[in-house]
Amino acid sequence: MKPGRPPSSRYCDYHEDTRHTIEQCYQLSNLIESKIRKGHFIHYIEGQGQVHQRQDDIIADVIFGGFAARDEDYTPNIIRGHQDALVITAKIGTNAVKKILVDNSSSVDLLYHHALARMDTGDRKLDNTHSPLYGFTGNKVKVVGTINLPVLFGTLSCQVWKIVKFHVVSATSSHNAILGRTTISALQAITLIPHLKMKFPTEFGVGEMCGDQTVSR
Repeated sequence: MKPGRPPSSRYCDYHEDTRHTIEQCYQLSNLIESKIRKGHFIHYIEGQGQVHQRQDDIIADVIFGGFAARDEDYTPNIIRGHQDALVITAKIGTNAVKKILVDNSSSVDLLYHHALARMDTGDRKLDNTHSPLYGFTGNKVKVVGTINLPVLFGTLSCQVWKIVKFHVVSATSSHNAILGRTTISALQAITLIPHLKMKFPTEFGVGEMCGDQTVSR
Protein backbone atom coordinates (compact mmCIF):
# COMPACT_ATOMS: atom_id res chain seq x y z
CA MET A 1 0.00 0.00 0.00
CA LYS A 2 1.25 3.47 -0.81
CA PRO A 3 2.40 5.44 2.30
CA GLY A 4 0.07 8.19 3.47
CA ARG A 5 -3.11 6.47 2.21
CA PRO A 6 -5.86 6.10 4.85
CA PRO A 7 -7.08 2.56 5.70
CA SER A 8 -9.59 1.27 3.16
CA SER A 9 -11.43 -1.96 2.31
CA ARG A 10 -10.57 -1.29 -1.34
CA TYR A 11 -7.16 -2.29 -2.69
CA CYS A 12 -5.72 -2.81 -6.16
CA ASP A 13 -2.67 -5.10 -6.30
CA TYR A 14 -1.82 -3.80 -9.78
CA HIS A 15 -1.57 -0.14 -8.76
CA GLU A 16 -0.82 -0.82 -5.06
CA ASP A 17 -3.46 1.77 -4.27
CA THR A 18 -6.70 1.99 -2.27
CA ARG A 19 -8.73 4.13 -4.66
CA HIS A 20 -10.36 1.08 -6.27
CA THR A 21 -10.37 -2.71 -6.12
CA ILE A 22 -8.55 -4.93 -8.59
CA GLU A 23 -11.97 -5.98 -9.94
CA GLN A 24 -12.63 -2.31 -10.77
CA CYS A 25 -9.20 -1.73 -12.35
CA TYR A 26 -9.95 -0.92 -15.98
CA GLN A 27 -6.28 -0.33 -16.83
CA LEU A 28 -5.48 -3.94 -15.87
CA SER A 29 -8.56 -5.03 -17.81
CA ASN A 30 -7.34 -3.30 -20.97
CA LEU A 31 -3.83 -4.74 -20.52
CA ILE A 32 -5.20 -8.29 -20.25
CA GLU A 33 -7.46 -7.79 -23.27
CA SER A 34 -4.53 -6.45 -25.30
CA LYS A 35 -2.32 -9.42 -24.43
CA ILE A 36 -5.10 -11.88 -25.25
CA ARG A 37 -5.52 -10.29 -28.70
CA LYS A 38 -1.76 -10.59 -29.27
CA GLY A 39 -1.82 -14.29 -28.38
CA HIS A 40 0.30 -13.99 -25.23
CA PHE A 41 -1.98 -16.37 -23.30
CA ILE A 42 -2.41 -18.91 -26.09
CA HIS A 43 -0.86 -21.71 -23.97
CA TYR A 44 -3.86 -21.48 -21.64
CA ILE A 45 -6.25 -22.32 -24.48
CA GLU A 46 -7.06 -25.88 -25.53
CA GLY A 47 -5.82 -26.98 -28.93
CA GLN A 48 -2.57 -27.08 -30.85
CA GLY A 49 -1.72 -23.44 -31.02
CA GLN A 50 -5.19 -22.56 -32.28
CA VAL A 51 -7.69 -20.42 -30.42
CA HIS A 52 -10.95 -22.33 -30.03
CA GLN A 53 -14.15 -20.93 -28.60
CA ARG A 54 -16.21 -23.54 -26.79
CA GLN A 55 -19.95 -23.44 -27.32
CA ASP A 56 -20.55 -22.72 -23.65
CA ASP A 57 -18.08 -19.82 -23.58
CA ILE A 58 -19.56 -16.46 -22.64
CA ILE A 59 -18.21 -13.54 -24.63
CA ALA A 60 -17.82 -10.38 -22.56
CA ASP A 61 -16.49 -7.02 -23.64
CA VAL A 62 -15.72 -6.06 -20.03
CA ILE A 63 -13.18 -7.76 -17.77
CA PHE A 64 -12.77 -7.04 -14.05
CA GLY A 65 -15.13 -4.08 -14.22
CA GLY A 66 -13.16 -2.25 -16.91
CA PHE A 67 -14.48 -1.10 -20.25
CA ALA A 68 -13.93 -1.94 -23.89
CA ALA A 69 -14.26 0.64 -26.64
CA ARG A 70 -17.48 0.14 -28.59
CA ASP A 71 -19.36 2.08 -31.25
CA GLU A 72 -21.24 4.07 -28.62
CA ASP A 73 -17.89 5.20 -27.18
CA TYR A 74 -17.18 7.34 -30.23
CA THR A 75 -17.58 11.07 -29.69
CA PRO A 76 -20.85 12.03 -31.40
CA ASN A 77 -20.70 13.30 -35.00
CA ILE A 78 -16.98 12.68 -35.54
CA ILE A 79 -15.59 11.61 -38.89
CA ARG A 80 -14.09 8.17 -38.31
CA GLY A 81 -10.80 6.96 -39.72
CA HIS A 82 -9.21 10.29 -38.84
CA GLN A 83 -5.74 11.16 -37.55
CA ASP A 84 -6.83 14.19 -35.53
CA ALA A 85 -5.44 15.19 -32.16
CA LEU A 86 -7.46 15.01 -28.94
CA VAL A 87 -8.40 18.63 -28.21
CA ILE A 88 -10.80 19.24 -25.32
CA THR A 89 -12.53 22.02 -23.38
CA ALA A 90 -12.12 22.01 -19.60
CA LYS A 91 -12.89 24.23 -16.65
CA ILE A 92 -9.69 25.69 -15.20
CA GLY A 93 -10.65 27.44 -11.98
CA THR A 94 -13.66 29.53 -12.97
CA ASN A 95 -12.63 29.67 -16.63
CA ALA A 96 -13.99 27.51 -19.46
CA VAL A 97 -10.86 27.03 -21.54
CA LYS A 98 -11.08 25.68 -25.09
CA LYS A 99 -8.33 24.31 -27.34
CA ILE A 100 -6.58 22.16 -24.71
CA LEU A 101 -4.40 19.54 -26.38
CA VAL A 102 -4.09 16.16 -24.62
CA ASP A 103 -0.59 15.02 -25.52
CA ASN A 104 0.88 11.73 -24.25
CA SER A 105 4.28 12.73 -25.63
CA SER A 106 4.58 15.83 -23.42
CA SER A 107 6.27 15.26 -20.06
CA VAL A 108 4.85 18.48 -18.54
CA ASP A 109 1.60 20.45 -18.56
CA LEU A 110 1.78 23.74 -20.45
CA LEU A 111 -0.32 26.89 -20.33
CA TYR A 112 0.36 29.50 -22.96
CA HIS A 113 0.88 33.02 -21.68
CA HIS A 114 -1.65 34.53 -24.08
CA ALA A 115 -4.33 32.28 -22.53
CA LEU A 116 -3.30 32.95 -18.93
CA ALA A 117 -3.51 36.70 -19.57
CA ARG A 118 -7.23 36.33 -20.32
CA MET A 119 -8.01 34.08 -17.34
CA ASP A 120 -9.24 34.89 -13.84
CA THR A 121 -6.94 32.97 -11.48
CA GLY A 122 -8.13 34.60 -8.25
CA ASP A 123 -5.37 34.80 -5.66
CA ARG A 124 -3.22 32.20 -7.41
CA LYS A 125 -0.09 33.91 -8.65
CA LEU A 126 2.57 33.01 -11.16
CA ASP A 127 5.74 31.61 -9.59
CA ASN A 128 8.53 33.12 -11.62
CA THR A 129 11.15 30.74 -12.95
CA HIS A 130 13.56 30.98 -15.84
CA SER A 131 14.37 27.30 -16.47
CA PRO A 132 13.71 26.61 -20.16
CA LEU A 133 11.93 23.62 -21.66
CA TYR A 134 13.15 21.75 -24.68
CA GLY A 135 10.95 20.44 -27.47
CA PHE A 136 11.17 17.19 -29.41
CA THR A 137 13.61 18.72 -31.90
CA GLY A 138 15.75 20.21 -29.13
CA ASN A 139 14.45 23.74 -29.57
CA LYS A 140 14.37 25.82 -26.38
CA VAL A 141 11.05 27.27 -25.15
CA LYS A 142 11.06 30.16 -22.71
CA VAL A 143 9.21 29.46 -19.44
CA VAL A 144 7.66 32.57 -17.87
CA GLY A 145 6.84 30.73 -14.63
CA THR A 146 4.66 28.04 -13.08
CA ILE A 147 1.18 28.21 -11.58
CA ASN A 148 -0.98 25.63 -9.80
CA LEU A 149 -4.58 25.71 -10.97
CA PRO A 150 -7.59 23.45 -10.30
CA VAL A 151 -8.94 21.69 -13.39
CA LEU A 152 -12.32 19.94 -13.58
CA PHE A 153 -12.41 16.72 -15.59
CA GLY A 154 -15.54 14.80 -16.57
CA THR A 155 -19.22 15.61 -16.88
CA LEU A 156 -22.09 15.78 -14.41
CA SER A 157 -21.88 13.02 -11.78
CA CYS A 158 -18.57 11.50 -12.95
CA GLN A 159 -16.26 14.43 -12.32
CA VAL A 160 -12.99 14.96 -10.53
CA TRP A 161 -10.91 18.05 -9.71
CA LYS A 162 -7.13 17.93 -10.05
CA ILE A 163 -4.57 20.56 -9.15
CA VAL A 164 -2.36 20.92 -12.22
CA LYS A 165 1.06 22.54 -12.16
CA PHE A 166 1.21 24.44 -15.43
CA HIS A 167 4.46 25.64 -16.94
CA VAL A 168 3.54 28.97 -18.49
CA VAL A 169 5.37 29.51 -21.75
CA SER A 170 5.68 32.51 -24.00
CA ALA A 171 5.28 31.01 -27.45
CA THR A 172 2.95 31.10 -30.42
CA SER A 173 0.47 28.25 -30.57
CA SER A 174 -3.00 27.45 -31.85
CA HIS A 175 -3.69 25.83 -28.46
CA ASN A 176 -4.31 27.48 -25.11
CA ALA A 177 -2.85 24.67 -23.02
CA ILE A 178 -1.33 21.18 -23.24
CA LEU A 179 -2.05 18.38 -20.78
CA GLY A 180 0.86 15.96 -20.70
CA ARG A 181 1.75 12.68 -19.04
CA THR A 182 1.92 14.21 -15.55
CA THR A 183 -1.82 14.92 -15.46
CA ILE A 184 -2.79 11.89 -17.57
CA SER A 185 -1.02 9.67 -15.04
CA ALA A 186 -2.53 11.52 -12.07
CA LEU A 187 -5.99 10.91 -13.54
CA GLN A 188 -5.10 7.26 -14.28
CA ALA A 189 -6.56 8.10 -17.67
CA ILE A 190 -6.36 6.43 -21.04
CA THR A 191 -6.76 8.26 -24.33
CA LEU A 192 -8.86 6.79 -27.13
CA ILE A 193 -7.64 8.72 -30.15
CA PRO A 194 -9.87 6.99 -32.77
CA HIS A 195 -12.84 7.79 -30.52
CA LEU A 196 -11.51 11.26 -29.59
CA LYS A 197 -12.07 10.58 -25.90
CA MET A 198 -10.17 10.38 -22.64
CA LYS A 199 -11.53 8.08 -19.91
CA PHE A 200 -10.58 7.86 -16.23
CA PRO A 201 -11.94 6.50 -12.95
CA THR A 202 -13.92 8.67 -10.53
CA GLU A 203 -15.62 7.91 -7.23
CA PHE A 204 -18.96 7.60 -9.05
CA GLY A 205 -17.93 5.71 -12.18
CA VAL A 206 -15.91 6.20 -15.36
CA GLY A 207 -15.49 9.84 -16.32
CA GLU A 208 -14.76 11.00 -19.83
CA MET A 209 -13.71 14.04 -21.82
CA CYS A 210 -14.72 14.31 -25.48
CA GLY A 211 -12.55 15.92 -28.11
CA ASP A 212 -13.66 18.59 -30.55
CA GLN A 213 -12.73 17.36 -34.01
CA THR A 214 -13.55 20.69 -35.67
CA VAL A 215 -11.18 22.58 -33.37
CA SER A 216 -8.40 20.00 -33.71
CA ARG A 217 -8.43 20.55 -37.47
